[in-house]
Amino acid sequence: MELVVDTNILLAALLKPSTTQQLLFSEKLRLYVPEHCLEEIEKYSSEFARRMGKSEKEFGLALAIIFSQVTIVSAQEYVNFKKQALEMLTDEKDWPFLALALAKHIPIWSNDKGFKQQSAVKVFSTKELLAELRLL
Repeated sequence: MELVVDTNILLAALLKPSTTQQLLFSEKLRLYVPEHCLEEIEKYSSEFARRMGKSEKEFGLALAIIFSQVTIVSAQEYVNFKKQALEMLTDEKDWPFLALALAKHIPIWSNDKGFKQQSAVKVFSTKELLAELRLL
């Protein structure tokens, strides 16, 4: 199954061992993120490292491992869907994720309820994804 993964999912996997982390490494999933996602995480890497109780170097290593499981997609591949995505979302900063999902015609994996307010793209929470994959 192909999915666009929201930043909150990646952060959940980084912060502690969890079902989310197991799903990220599942062979059943092919995951994509907009290039904006990596920039967003790197911008706050010091804070995330502190929350994990790790050094920035350790955080960087954990981040590299997580990002080895996703394909980073260039903005050129989804920017044509920016206007449409912005019209459907209440949180402007989420547009790259929805635009990428629209461009690739695939669902989004996010626990952010804001994505559920649009109907153009299917959105799975972690719990819904587990049920879809029959892992519950």
